[in-house]
Amino acid sequence: MIRFLRSARIAVLLALPLLAACDDGFTAPKRRDIAGTYALASIQVTESGATTTKPVPLLLYQGPLTVNGTAFSIRYELLSGSIALTETGGTFSYSATYRITEVNGGFAPDTRTVTASGTYLFLNGQIGLTQTAGGDAEIAPGGTLVNGELTLQTREPLFGSPGTYLFRR
Repeated sequence: MIRFLRSARIAVLLALPLLAACDDGFTAPKRRDIAGTYALASIQVTESGATTTKPVPLLLYQGPLTVNGTAFSIRYELLSGSIALTETGGTFSYSATYRITEVNGGFAPDTRTVTASGTYLFLNGQIGLTQTAGGDAEIAPGGTLVNGELTLQTREPLFGSPGTYLFRR
């Protein structure tokens, strides 16, 4: 009996790579079905305890900011973003562009694009990201991808506030 169980376990282990390589199109989409560029459409923000979804471009913050003892009145905006998923190699590249403006002209507007890249895995509507480059963008390792809508958790670079970003193809 033990020999049979051991043989069955070995047979299953040997078959797993073969089964994983099979993609009949019914159980999971192929990479070519999800590959492409997804544009940042909106983010979920929490204001006064309530969560709402707002379209991009978006004013993230307007108010005072003190840097090295100097007070500024700023506007902080999320201008755009995108994530591209490749068919070959299962790689991704992410970018988001932010702008900070001093309302009273204390400094010139500063526009910054943060980036990240790495590899992804996709199964049953769940996407797993492994970031390998571009440490200036902070993206959570998991999200969802359903009907052309990719949802990821990320942090904006100035204050580090978390947000749920929705991308559409």
